Amino acid sequence: MINILLADDSVDEHFLFIHTIKGIATDVVISTAMNGVELLRQLNKPEAAMPDLLFLDLNMPLKNGKEALAEIRKNEKLAGLNVVIYSTSDEKRDIDETYALGANAYVRKPQDYLELEKTLSDLISL
Repeated sequence: MINILLADDSVDEHFLFIHTIKGIATDVVISTAMNGVELLRQLNKPEAAMPDLLFLDLNMPLKNGKEALAEIRKNEKLAGLNVVIYSTSDEKRDIDETYALGANAYVRKPQDYLELEKTLSDLISL
């Protein structure tokens, strides 16, 4: 069983992501958060099951992806999470900053469904 958590403020992204993942793997549990505050609240619950993969959008309200990633890496309980930055940005500065903050991977959100399916399939198989 693969436990995946998607933090993204777009309901449309949630739908597309979940639909795509469910088409790739049947042994997957997907949770979502709409912003960095909600994400950290979920992860810090004592009974929270840690995700195998956290997909983290950069541009979210209340607490953005970089701020959330910095807090995750400073938290002993969360520091070992596999964090994939999942963003529309392809700015070198964003990529460099998130790797410096401890991201495991940086993926630009694919522009079409087939590309999304291949990208997510590759990441899940790791």
